[in-house]
Amino acid sequence: MNDRNDIDVNKINKLLELLNADNLFTSKPNGLDTKIGQNIFPDAIELSGGEKQKLLICRCMYKDSFIVIMDEPTSNLDAFTEKAIYDNFNKMLNNRSCLFISHRLSSCKLSDKIIVLNKGVIIEQGTHEELMNRNNEYAHMFSTQSELYKLEG
Repeated sequence: MNDRNDIDVNKINKLLELLNADNLFTSKPNGLDTKIGQNIFPDAIELSGGEKQKLLICRCMYKDSFIVIMDEPTSNLDAFTEKAIYDNFNKMLNNRSCLFISHRLSSCKLSDKIIVLNKGVIIEQGTHEELMNRNNEYAHMFSTQSELYKLEG
């Protein structure tokens, strides 16, 4: 990032803060100019899978696109980090629409509308509450995943 004329550093820092990733670069001597990927730059840093995922979310949210499409955006993150990101998700979206693809159903609580697919066919749609009240496939999947988290804890 040698030429920062068209880069909103404050916006980047705010997004990194919302992702709880502001320490990724502030602790480095070159800050946001830190190189990533030692396979490309010998003097670069390497990021963990979760750190890479946070950085990719930041890049996605930085763009001022009308719609954001995210496919399993928190798959490399632990449950606590995932919750923290979801708590700030609407702030990052800044009133944009988001198509969110996920098998981790905890993210569905954020959604205005959930579409459940089975072999490419819509089998249910509605809000989290509506789908839970119907007690069909979505409710069964959500309850099953919730039980798995309870067993792990």
